[in-house]
Amino acid sequence: MVRKRAFLKKDPEVIFRESQALKTLKKGPFITQLYGTFQSEDYLYFAMEYLSGGDLCKLIDDADVPFDITTLRLFAAQMVIGLEYIHSKGIIHRDIKPENILLDGVGNIKIADFGLAAQNVFGNAMTKGCKGTLFYMAPEVFLEMDYNHTVDYFSMGIVLFIMASFRYPFLKDEEDRFDFDLRSSICCTSPDYTAEMDIMLKDFLKKLLCKSQIRREKLVKNLREEPLFIQIDWKDVESGEARPPFHVEPPQEKPRDTLTVFEITYSEAKRKPRLRAEQQQLFKSFSFASEGW
Repeated sequence: MVRKRAFLKKDPEVIFRESQALKTLKKGPFITQLYGTFQSEDYLYFAMEYLSGGDLCKLIDDADVPFDITTLRLFAAQMVIGLEYIHSKGIIHRDIKPENILLDGVGNIKIADFGLAAQNVFGNAMTKGCKGTLFYMAPEVFLEMDYNHTVDYFSMGIVLFIMASFRYPFLKDEEDRFDFDLRSSICCTSPDYTAEMDIMLKDFLKKLLCKSQIRREKLVKNLREEPLFIQIDWKDVESGEARPPFHVEPPQEKPRDTLTVFEITYSEAKRKPRLRAEQQQLFKSFSFASEGW
């Protein structure tokens, strides 16, 4: 639920970028599903699939120790499947991070938040623009160079590294966050791999976190064939039969035996002026309903 007025101050196209990407990715594996969009005089609404497992950020925060290789392998496989589908539709996510990876009630991932996505980037086409979250950006993004879909794999590599070690790959010390040039670190510093890290995972991460986009594109071309995935049955993963080895605690809610209707009233004295007709026209094509809703 988002306020229309907030987008009038920025770029109304942002809200359409999110809805258009989700429409394009309907029924895609490991991607949050959009059922429909609708609007009122003041608000835009997204009707999304309900995911009770929270997000990956909370899962990491709640974990006592780094994730084991079995969990990391399945998580990585689901990410590969999801990103392959996204990229096949000409979309680059550009903001892969723990907060944008949601979990269903079982623990399967769902990639979310396509508000910064680049669209219609097919084949050898490139795009540009410093979009995303700096800590998870590939070097070519914040250097404002032309780039392709492999920036999402770089971000995925950072997420996996954090899950495997509970540390950020490019800053040697947590205190460096405040005085170290993060951009320089991402461009020039080698990831600080731990001695305990699984060898196959380490080799996989080196390919994802390759700083050269040209080399990275070659290295990620056949990710399903990586040694890390030798124990993965891709058909089982894609069908949802491969269940995550960890338990996801759903949020605690009271049983709902009755429907509660909330009525929201506005004080006319405090209410801002209504949006003008020409402003409402900016949102005229927003509403839609999927086939199954």
